[in-house]
Amino acid sequence: MKRFLILVFIITLLAALAGCGKSGGDEPVQTQEELPTFKLVNLTDVEIHEIYISVSNMQNWGDNLLSKNEVFRRGSEIKLEYPISSKDRYDIRCVDSDGKVILYSEINLYLVEKLTIAVDENGQSVVATEEKENAQAEEITEETTQYESEGVSA
Repeated sequence: MKRFLILVFIITLLAALAGCGKSGGDEPVQTQEELPTFKLVNLTDVEIHEIYISVSNMQNWGDNLLSKNEVFRRGSEIKLEYPISSKDRYDIRCVDSDGKVILYSEINLYLVEKLTIAVDENGQSVVATEEKENAQAEEITEETTQYESEGVSA
């Protein structure tokens, strides 16, 4: 009986050790220090006071990625950290000083090194990306630009 219990213990221990280090998915688990970063360039005609990122088609925007009194000025560039998955597309919600919202939708941020946001003469959002590992720049015009009043919750 004692040998049987020892054998069961060893098998259980080996099974537990075999599963260590696996996150259950294809991607490594990200810690706070390992959050992916990308540069965001503001070529809109407005100063941006709030930036939110969410998985596309989700209503939860989370926290503003700018600090309380930070302003993202036209022509400037900032570095953002956000937990990005290769399986998802993301929306970026920018709010100007008047509370107007510019929404950039369905962006694959996983390989993005630099993301330039703008609004064209027709009021449509425009996104240009530079991908990591020297991939070619890709320009995408989104048809889903939305302007909203300040009453929309973040």
